[in-house]
Amino acid sequence: MYWLDGTGYKDVKSKFYKNGRWDREGIKNHLALPCMNRADVIDVAEVTAPQQAVTSTVGKAREQIGYTRADYTTGMLGKIMPGGGKQITPDPARTSAVTRLTGTP
Repeated sequence: MYWLDGTGYKDVKSKFYKNGRWDREGIKNHLALPCMNRADVIDVAEVTAPQQAVTSTVGKAREQIGYTRADYTTGMLGKIMPGGGKQITPDPARTSAVTRLTGTP
């Protein structure tokens, strides 16, 4: 799970939500999400008690991926994700249960 605070979510939405659609590949690059993460769900939790969440900047990441179809394969390719997004680490004892955000991918 990758956590964003309200400001981080607004930043991601301003960059990667256009014309009613999410740019999932853009989000994956910004947050350096692994290739198997589809970036297709947004869940929310409410802060239930004051806390200091640790904030970090997502660094550049690399991974090896391969694409295969019945008639085509790429073999292993290197992918570089530039990162640059912000991630927080909240205290789970001070947040509500996680629920799906209505109207999101």
